[in-house]
Amino acid sequence: MKYSTQELLDMRAEELNKVLLRPPVYMVSKHGGALLFGAIDEEKTCGGWTFYKIDWHNKDDIAYGEDQPDDWIRCDRVKKFSVKKISRLLRHNYTY
Repeated sequence: MKYSTQELLDMRAEELNKVLLRPPVYMVSKHGGALLFGAIDEEKTCGGWTFYKIDWHNKDDIAYGEDQPDDWIRCDRVKKFSVKKISRLLRHNYTY
């Protein structure tokens, strides 16, 4: 979700944290061709399921149209993760 500078300045600290500290997520594309990374912009519940609207960071790297993620993704299709933990794991195990 995009905000203007003035909107960010007018937000209370609690609202600002929700905007700036969006939970990171990853997902394997529909046909398994790519690993997508993004952050949750919005959340809604419909029919007992939670759906996320995600700001995908590497969506344009996917070549095929059918592999592009939908606007709203059901919660069981994506996984939340800790960037800090993944960074440590990669640095520890894959430094040459």
